[in-house]
Amino acid sequence: MPAGRVIDWPLPPDVERLRTLERRCRMLLEFIRSRSAETERQDRLTEAARNEPAVTRLTE
Repeated sequence: MPAGRVIDWPLPPDVERLRTLERRCRMLLEFIRSRSAETERQDRLTEAARNEPAVTRLTE
């Protein structure tokens, strides 16, 4: 945190509830990172599909 900047968030005063918030924040961060990675994979697949030549179906 930059020097001189005070964030006055209404956090609980006891360690047990602070740890609970910390765990939830970690879980949320893990979820966000997972969703980001999945979105990036989908974007790469979509881009690759755009760059591939169209496949024509052979008929007899």
